[in-house]
Amino acid sequence: METLIVATLVGLLVVALLFYFFKRPTAAVSKKQKRDASQALSPGVPPMPTFLEQKVLTQMRGDRARLDSALRAAQQKYPRASRGDLLNIVYEESIQGNE
Repeated sequence: METLIVATLVGLLVVALLFYFFKRPTAAVSKKQKRDASQALSPGVPPMPTFLEQKVLTQMRGDRARLDSALRAAQQKYPRASRGDLLNIVYEESIQGNE
């Protein structure tokens, strides 16, 4: 009789542990977590550039160092501007510089 009780308890414990380890998470994933997960596909690979960034890179003939330098300069000029605004500013300046 005691072995039957012990076997039942062990079986319930195993089922509970299996359920605990193999259940799907139910918490909602925030947009930031989704974005971080999509950008962290490979640690050595840079994230995909946004449309604006690709547009500016095309204008600068793919020179990423030049783009980063221009973004830093624009950020010093306009410290409260968003990245999209900074990219627009850099794009407009690069168009004016190429004319």
